[in-house]
Amino acid sequence: MATSTRKAKKWLLAAFIWIAVAGALAGLGKHYLAAPNEKPPREDWVTVLPEIGPIVFPRGEVKPEIGSDVPLGKLADLLTAHAGYRVRIVGHIDLISAEGKQLAEDRANGIKQSLADKDIAADRIVVETTTEADKEGRFNLVSCVVQKKK
Repeated sequence: MATSTRKAKKWLLAAFIWIAVAGALAGLGKHYLAAPNEKPPREDWVTVLPEIGPIVFPRGEVKPEIGSDVPLGKLADLLTAHAGYRVRIVGHIDLISAEGKQLAEDRANGIKQSLADKDIAADRIVVETTTEADKEGRFNLVSCVVQKKK
């Protein structure tokens, strides 16, 4: 009986090690097997202007509060004047859920479309989302960060 207990413990240990190694390798794969069309790493870009806006939205809405989108004209002028600049548009997620992520993406893409309507090329606009609040603890907004290549 003692021998069968030892064998069972060895099998359990081997299974645990196999699962741990497989999990570690799966995690590494995300970084080393990245798709070729992914966004360039942030390290390749430096921030020129830390934040334009923020552009605030009523809770659960896709359209910004009246007057909140005023900085977009200034942002478009800046990007037009400096061809090497890009803008990183970050939608802050209201609710940690699929609906909240979609809402943040829709808001950020709406800002991207507004800039595209002002003749800013789509390849100079990066859209992403975050679960972090802004400096004032708000989530219902989109922030815009101007960057240039190092």
